[in-house]
Amino acid sequence: MTARPAGRPWMDVDGGVFYRSAQGEKVSPTKRAGSVRIPPRLLAHLRRYRDLLQKDYVVQYRGRPADPKKALSRAMDHVFGPEHPFVRHTFRHTAATWLMWSGEDLGDIAAYLSMTREVLMKVYGHKDPDADKDIGQAFNSRAGRRRKAG
Repeated sequence: MTARPAGRPWMDVDGGVFYRSAQGEKVSPTKRAGSVRIPPRLLAHLRRYRDLLQKDYVVQYRGRPADPKKALSRAMDHVFGPEHPFVRHTFRHTAATWLMWSGEDLGDIAAYLSMTREVLMKVYGHKDPDADKDIGQAFNSRAGRRRKAG
């Protein structure tokens, strides 16, 4: 977490940015991996972890970077049992759903999740309880009960 390692994603805890692709890595246009701001509450934990434990990596074993995918899988097995239905991608779906509920700008949500606005709406649009609020108002107005002249 202190110096940007070659060939690895990196969290700049001083600057508060998570670089999700390695420096110089070619990222597929369909698998975008843009840099994102680390949320303040998580950033506070990351800084405390770095400062108290003097660790260079968020996930490490014997002072070397470890595979966070394996670490997360083991942690989920420990918490939910070995037969749980969850995968790490579940967290992305949860984040997208919560962000849709937040009412924030769809463009900002899509950018944060490194997906297009179209994909966000296609996959998560039904998660926004206010998505059809304006259309629903048509039932309350006289105009909504009359056929428009065409």
